Amino acid sequence: MVHIENAIRLLQPPEQQQDQGDQQQQQQQQEQRQQQQEEMTQRQALSRLQAIRDREAERHRDREQQPAQREPVERDF
Repeated sequence: MVHIENAIRLLQPPEQQQDQGDQQQQQQQQEQRQQQQEEMTQRQALSRLQAIRDREAERHRDREQQPAQREPVERDF
């Protein structure tokens, strides 16, 4: 009986093993894509944050320079 079971196993196509291998490979690829997307999202967030910081620094510099550029206003009382 054991010989027959072994013969049947040998005669069965190795699709099950390939399916498991394919599933593992697909899962790894999906995880890799997800990780790449997360890294891209993080890089984009850092880039946006840096742009915001640059704009704020420029505004701060502009505010510091504005009082020196203002002319006195004549007041009519």
